[in-house]
Amino acid sequence: AADPPAERDGEVADMYVKGKQVEVLYRNTGRTATSILGELQVRDQDGELVATATLVEGRTVGAGRSEKLRVAMPSLAPGHYTLYAVVDFGGDTLTAAEAALEIKP
Repeated sequence: AADPPAERDGEVADMYVKGKQVEVLYRNTGRTATSILGELQVRDQDGELVATATLVEGRTVGAGRSEKLRVAMPSLAPGHYTLYAVVDFGGDTLTAAEAALEIKP
């Protein structure tokens, strides 16, 4: 038989850069409200972590609800980067999304 949905589960459904902000759509796909912690990580072409920003700290998201998280874009030198939105919803794993970013000179 298929396992029932986990009590605590969630996903980063979408992430995009909008002007000087990064917007992340988090969806609680579990069966209970969870308090989430989230971080934006910026890595360069070598995979080195060059910047982090707190996305969310201890916000409760109801079961089946979505939450839009916004964070100011860290200032970065021109180059190619990968953005990672990492959210901890208190389950066994973390959920994350990634997006490529190019900062033009």
